Amino acid sequence: MADDGPVENWTVRDRISLVTKVLTAIGAVQYLENIIGQLQFYQRATLVVIAVLVLGELLQRTRRVIGADG
Repeated sequence: MADDGPVENWTVRDRISLVTKVLTAIGAVQYLENIIGQLQFYQRATLVVIAVLVLGELLQRTRRVIGADG
């Protein structure tokens, strides 16, 4: 969104963009919940481990970038 100021100053395009992003995120979460609901316990555990590893790697990269810039 172009303007991160008060909501009152947002254009119609900014508001539509936000609503679209929120609806897309909700749809993605529901889709993942549907898939995960069909998995066995050990498959869910594997997914959780992979997610934690990916998030850890992203955090490390973010820290490196922040450390290099700041």
